Amino acid sequence: MADPHQDPFNPLRAQLRSVRKTRDIGTVAALARSHLDVTGLQSAVAIGDRLRIGDAIHGEVLSIGQGFCRVMADGSTAGLRLGMSAVNLGSPMIAPCDGWRGRIIDPYCSAMHDRPLPLGTVPRAISSAPPPP
Repeated sequence: MADPHQDPFNPLRAQLRSVRKTRDIGTVAALARSHLDVTGLQSAVAIGDRLRIGDAIHGEVLSIGQGFCRVMADGSTAGLRLGMSAVNLGSPMIAPCDGWRGRIIDPYCSAMHDRPLPLGTVPRAISSAPPPP
């Protein structure tokens, strides 16, 4: 039986609190096989932030320079074009809970099998220290 003091909507409320009202958008200014440079976001991103380039490609901010940030694409940069938009998705957040024990997740915190991961009530940056055992 569920704990009557546990609000079943807490995970959803935690997720809604993390939603940003606006997104910072930059422009792809240079392309290479292993990375791309984006202008217009250098003052809005941090190393490790995630970007969405165009409609489907995602990447991670590796470095920030004067006038640009360097991004490693999750997949091939083939098909990307100069001038495409790059949207700052911010730092990856996770909300682990006891339901994650024994589960296998990929580097993007998605389940590696057919069941979705339950949401915990405390979102935290993916780069934060692990919770106590």
